[in-house]
Order: sequence, then C-alpha cells, then structure tokens
Amino acid sequence: HGAPTDGSAPVFGSATDVLAEYGHTHDHAEAATLLDPKTRATLKAALDQMWSSEGELRQGQPERALPYAYKALGFIKE
Repeated sequence: HGAPTDGSAPVFGSATDVLAEYGHTHDHAEAATLLDPKTRATLKAALDQMWSSEGELRQGQPERALPYAYKALGFIKE
C-alpha cells in the first residue's frame, strides 16, 4: 500500500517489486485472522471433506465420493 519509500521506481516483471506492490500479510494462511475460530474450523472441516471426495474421485469411485461432497456442501452452507 503506497509508493516505495526509497525513491526507486519498480522494475517491470521483478518478483520482489510485484510482491512489495501487491502482496499483503493477509494473503498468507498463517496470518489469516479475519475469520473467527468457529468459522475457520467449519471451513477446514469442509475442506477436509472435499479432499476426501477428491481422493475417491481419483480412485475412480464417484459413488463413494458423493457422501463426502454432500458433507462438504453442508459445512459450506453453515
């Protein structure tokens, strides 16, 4: 947020300049404190169910993936 403090102009395509310009600490999972703990726990539970569903899909078992997907949807709707 804001111009560089050392007076240097950003270099086009420089990864450090892009991060300095647009990167923020709230982009990191460890720094994500915008949600209350209960909401984060619910979203984590949904994500866990989605990964379980994905695992079954990768094994070629779509009928076994559906229950996990429905549980994830239930958590997301919460």
